[in-house]
Amino acid sequence: MNDPLVELRSLMRETAELVARFESLAPGRSFTPDGHMVGSIGELIAEVEHKLRLEPASTKGWDAVRSEPGAIQRTVEIKATQKSSVALRHVDALCDDLLVIHLDFHAGEWSTVYYGPASPVWESLPDKTPSNGQRAISLTKLRAITAATTNGG
Repeated sequence: MNDPLVELRSLMRETAELVARFESLAPGRSFTPDGHMVGSIGELIAEVEHKLRLEPASTKGWDAVRSEPGAIQRTVEIKATQKSSVALRHVDALCDDLLVIHLDFHAGEWSTVYYGPASPVWESLPDKTPSNGQRAISLTKLRAITAATTNGG
């Protein structure tokens, strides 16, 4: 059986090559993969690499459940991005844990930026919510929260 993560790495690189070809046909236009595609790739990575059980698409408040033998079940919101930040909505505060994955289509690679309790992330967001309902947090700040929580800070 094929390893889905190996196949995913190859498909991401192929997607980056297709984007470059599209952009060469229409200079000045962007063909960046985004939206559902990026989110679904993040969910696939979370399911396979982090051993999460995905909920049905568009489940409000979380995307997956983590339940290890003998452990309490935890809900997990999964966010994937190619940028230097990720956007969160108020409904994301309903989940127990947050998993943020950074994707690099050109390299066909990804990294887990944050995987832990959602509450410290939510508490670090600005109080004011923009009109689109999304509050952004930088990947740098997420890494700092990871460092603070793993170092007892």
